[in-house]
Amino acid sequence: MAFVPGYENDVFISYSHIDNFKSVNAKIGWVDVFEEILRQRLFLRCSSQVKVFRDPELRVLGEFSQQLVNAISSTAAFISILSNPYVESEWCLRELRQFVDSGGLERIIKVEKSAIDEIADPEVAAVFSQIKDVLNCKFYEQIGNTTRYRDLMPDVKPEDIAACYDKIDVIAQDLSKLLRELRKARLAMSPVAASAEDTETEIEKDLITVYLAETTADVDQQRMDIRTELLQFNCRILPAHPLPSDSDAMMKAVREALEQSSLAIHLLGSDYGRSTPGGKSVPHVQYELARDVARTGGLVQMVWTPDDASQKDDQQARLLEQVRNATPEFLRAKIEDFKSEIVKKLKVENVDTAGNAEDDQVNVSLFCHVDDRKSVGPLFNYLTLNEFFEVNVQSDTQLKPATDGVLLYYGNADEKWFVNSWKLIQRQSSTSRSKPVLAKAIYAGEPSTPEKNLLQSDDLVIIKNYGQFNPDSLVPFVDRIKGAKGEAQ
Repeated sequence: MAFVPGYENDVFISYSHIDNFKSVNAKIGWVDVFEEILRQRLFLRCSSQVKVFRDPELRVLGEFSQQLVNAISSTAAFISILSNPYVESEWCLRELRQFVDSGGLERIIKVEKSAIDEIADPEVAAVFSQIKDVLNCKFYEQIGNTTRYRDLMPDVKPEDIAACYDKIDVIAQDLSKLLRELRKARLAMSPVAASAEDTETEIEKDLITVYLAETTADVDQQRMDIRTELLQFNCRILPAHPLPSDSDAMMKAVREALEQSSLAIHLLGSDYGRSTPGGKSVPHVQYELARDVARTGGLVQMVWTPDDASQKDDQQARLLEQVRNATPEFLRAKIEDFKSEIVKKLKVENVDTAGNAEDDQVNVSLFCHVDDRKSVGPLFNYLTLNEFFEVNVQSDTQLKPATDGVLLYYGNADEKWFVNSWKLIQRQSSTSRSKPVLAKAIYAGEPSTPEKNLLQSDDLVIIKNYGQFNPDSLVPFVDRIKGAKGEAQ
């Protein structure tokens, strides 16, 4: 039985089988990794009842069968994993068309596995134009200002797992919300159903609502980073769906979302963006509408631009000058500094509200130097995929309010960085917190140094592992968290 009544499946994953081919030395394919993490995050975010469907057994038949048509039509939400092979696959296009034709346009999530070339076939282009405004998540990164891209490949590169995990968790958040809304709509209004709906409504009222403005492609990755950060604080993020392309409908949607929000966040890059019929870009329109709402006193408006941004046209330069002069909360800085300012605006006391998180969810902050992000891949992989912890890999030492455990990786960084980082962690964990830190550990990795070998403590878990990663080395840290978590409950 699916989580959403009336459907056989909650989620249908549509993909090209080429995108799940096992690369050299890989044990599983890209789609396998995606599905495994998605199932785990949906279990924690929504319910163990959520049913995810993939169709490898049906494709063996070699034809688009009625069984597959029924599976698609009886699915609540549809995930389309896009790539050039997907666009060129008649099978994948038929799956997509079938779901769109069944009235599921608002229930589609796009996962862009890789950058897609311009579509030459008019009929195929027409299919994808229908879903251009649905929820979207990219798993590739542009290389500088070139036309080349780097794909995230968690199936073969452990260092990509953390970035993919964060993106999939965002997808799970969106899916959870969508499935809950569909569940409410499907449930008969019996006393039990009405009670459940009232409870979820009350929970939603307790969440901090943030308007995260749509932006241009050059700062889209930073917007995704901010969104991930807000989700860690159980914020309700608007707009919940991509803004309409129609100008009047867009302005109406923006105003309605802003009126529900207590904080508006705008990211302005080098590009001005596409203009609306009124001559102003979408980011510009959102900024001015938010400014008008902020003047009434019910909304705090924050604007960020990169510290190294260079405007490509006069319109963007004029917009930034206007923003700089009219917005008290304007910051031209590194994105990490802006994230810290956002955290200060959020109400920390609301972080641990009921929300969607399970009571037994464990949150771990894994701190490391930027030069060690690749080295912590095996640790992240083990803690998330084996222990089912929610792990935040951070190069800054900003301790999140929801943190249960702290793991400081001491690898290529010098002793000064290590000492300063540990001081900051200790200072933050000893101040007044609504949630105590249950366990702290220092993981000394390669290279071996005399200073690392001297580390010892009765209060902390000290892990020294200069060779190949061994999961057993993390057992004392994991056991201490679980033990303290059990005592606290």
